[in-house]
Amino acid sequence: MNNFSLRKKVTGIISGVGFRGLNVISLLFLTPLHLSIFGFENYGIFVLLLSVFGFGGLLELGLSQAAVKHYSRLSSTTADKIYTISFMFSLLGIFSFSIVISVGALLLSIFEYQSVDLYHILLLAISIASKIISQKFNAQLTAGEYFHKVNISNFLGFFIRQLGPLIFFWSFSLNFYDSAFLSIALAALGQLTISYIYSISSLKVSSKKQQLNLTFLKRVCKESFFIFFTQLSGEAALHGDKFIIASILGPSNLAGYHVAYIVIARINDIGFLLNSVYFPELCHHGSERKTEMMKRLARVCLLLSFSLGIILVITYWFLGEIFLKYWIASLPDNSYQISLILMMGAFFGLGSWTFSNILVALEGEATVSITIMINTLFSMILCLFLVTKFGIFGAASSWSISYILLTIILGIFARNKLTL
Repeated sequence: MNNFSLRKKVTGIISGVGFRGLNVISLLFLTPLHLSIFGFENYGIFVLLLSVFGFGGLLELGLSQAAVKHYSRLSSTTADKIYTISFMFSLLGIFSFSIVISVGALLLSIFEYQSVDLYHILLLAISIASKIISQKFNAQLTAGEYFHKVNISNFLGFFIRQLGPLIFFWSFSLNFYDSAFLSIALAALGQLTISYIYSISSLKVSSKKQQLNLTFLKRVCKESFFIFFTQLSGEAALHGDKFIIASILGPSNLAGYHVAYIVIARINDIGFLLNSVYFPELCHHGSERKTEMMKRLARVCLLLSFSLGIILVITYWFLGEIFLKYWIASLPDNSYQISLILMMGAFFGLGSWTFSNILVALEGEATVSITIMINTLFSMILCLFLVTKFGIFGAASSWSISYILLTIILGIFARNKLTL
């Protein structure tokens, strides 16, 4: 897995950009359909449901990134360590299924949901468990630099989640809730199947006797613990504002905000895409403390991220208002102004991906975790205050301010780590 290839990286970047472009094109057509068929209220609920699905994926407890880290290192590809990681993913899949069912049933017994029942909770549990187990195969593919196959799997999952509600509503006359929950479940199961097929067809399977390595298991658990809190805090920072908006301003306002967000989030995707392509090699050099190689890779990531980012920013600056106006005519008039505020945070936050990956590669998971946790707490408090004072503009401002601040702090920590 350690024969790092520039060709695979370039293929991964091109396919990643291409599929994210398809994501945007899909949303251009599907979002207006969602709004016209289900209305702003139900669309806001669908956004919340997708956020719950995203948070539920965190029940893999940071194991996927830790797995990529160890799969990327020669010493981590021994049979017992691979088996140990597989065993941990299986346990987490069972654990997540049980947690979702238990919590969902408890909530249904406490609150009276007229449109949601245990059937929907079961679909959500299947969705989250499938998503977690599929991360095992994606981690192996990522470490082997099969980025294109991971991109295909992720795109198909995204497309089914977005298109499914419309198909089930139109073709099978299912109600909104049945259509939404069933689409998410089928998307997760489909993504799991595709990831598994790609994994067994692309990677060599060891024929050695497999057994648990308890020492390695403890080490991975420790690393995953900090990565988990990093991801939890990151998801809270990215999506927590949506829950605050929905509770204070209502789901209808959330729908308008989310439309602006999904356009601007494409800038944020660029940072994630480029840095995920270089993450396996960064971890490999980090295990050998080759800091000069890591600095070179970091410079490449930052240069590519901000170069592509500035192209997107300039394009949207001149064409964004026209685009939003003709894309969804019923959007609030302030959607373009909201998107510009979000754009500032998304652009200057591009560096956060590079800095956090450097720290993780140099065993600095705890530093990243604590920093993001504190930043998230600050972000939620700031969002609550600014939404109360300035409404939807306050939510956008708090997101950008906290993201820029996080990037600066992580950059300082990463620089210090590389110079030690």
